[in-house]
Amino acid sequence: MRGLAFDNVTKRFRGLNGQIITAVDAVSLRLVEGESVALVGESGSGKSTVARLATRLERPTGGTVSLDGVTLSAVADLPASVQMIFQDPFSSLNPAHTIGYSIQRPIAVKERISARAARLQACDALQRVGLTPPEPFMEKRVSQLSGGQRQRANIARAIALSPRFMIADEPTSMLDVSVGLGILNLLLDLRAEEMAFLFITHNLAAARYVADRVIVLYRGTIVESGAIDDVIQRPLHPYTKDLVAATPDPALPFAGGRIADPEAVEPGWCPFAPRCAQRHAGCETPIALRIVEGEHAVRCTLYP
Repeated sequence: MRGLAFDNVTKRFRGLNGQIITAVDAVSLRLVEGESVALVGESGSGKSTVARLATRLERPTGGTVSLDGVTLSAVADLPASVQMIFQDPFSSLNPAHTIGYSIQRPIAVKERISARAARLQACDALQRVGLTPPEPFMEKRVSQLSGGQRQRANIARAIALSPRFMIADEPTSMLDVSVGLGILNLLLDLRAEEMAFLFITHNLAAARYVADRVIVLYRGTIVESGAIDDVIQRPLHPYTKDLVAATPDPALPFAGGRIADPEAVEPGWCPFAPRCAQRHAGCETPIALRIVEGEHAVRCTLYP
């Protein structure tokens, strides 16, 4: 089956004290060409680990990550058709090299073409992301670019290999709002070229702006998924409801307060149970992700 797929993927890390930390817990998802899927959740929910698993920067502890039915762990190198836009535009480009070198080098390695041909492709990528004319930008270094320009250069490096799937890990979180909006519009333009996006964010407004579907992740577990408007306008899981309620509304005064810190979760519990005001005895049993209506699915005992 075509597409980028996670099948029951788990990723565990060992902490400094020897404790085992489950960052991603039995996650299954599929990204097909031409669609944009948002992966949302608070910091520490496992979003960036999913991104690193999709690009083979991490290997799964259990389950499989596959591309067009081929398990990625079985291939020698990550296919050029999967690329990543990193969260930090300030550290994801090497300050020792020019922008041109940073974009040309992967082209030359992956496509095995001449330096001249790689330079032409790099210039075309810079043109596509709005860094024009491209030739002067080819000779600049990271320190000579603004934050927005650096992120555009990162995007140029990612699209230079003509990927089918783009993993965008919080691409606007370190940018000013107006600059970030320009980056979101650029991603929409790229999506019009039938490029698929896994857009990772904690910002529901940004997710709704660029995505068709949304997957809500909490402590490494998918708790809700579905069409973006269905999930945001009619959230079902208590955690998703809290996320929607926490989205700032300029028309309302700040109410103050804070969400309780998460507690330890017993095996088999809903991961949100310790913080949930609607917790009951049924939350202490294994809970599957269930389809409620259409594509709208939720992992909650309130929806048997």
